[in-house]
Amino acid sequence: EHVVSRMYSQSGLVPNRVVYNTLIRGYCKLGVSGHVRALELLQVMRNAGVQPGADTYTTLLVHAGEMPGECYAEDTPPIAQSGANK
Repeated sequence: EHVVSRMYSQSGLVPNRVVYNTLIRGYCKLGVSGHVRALELLQVMRNAGVQPGADTYTTLLVHAGEMPGECYAEDTPPIAQSGANK
């Protein structure tokens, strides 16, 4: 379960782009497994109707550039492969 779901269910607060970006940035700092979680959270963000901004994509791209290519490519969820087109 994502932090966002717990936040909403426990407090009723609806996360905005700042909250999502902060969580995405934190996940990205955890390495490959965290980056995969960040990409999943990007989809949750979109599904919630919160539009990712340039800052969202910049965070993902900067941290993706720090990942080992082979390991990152294997763990990339399908949403990341086509997400920029939405």
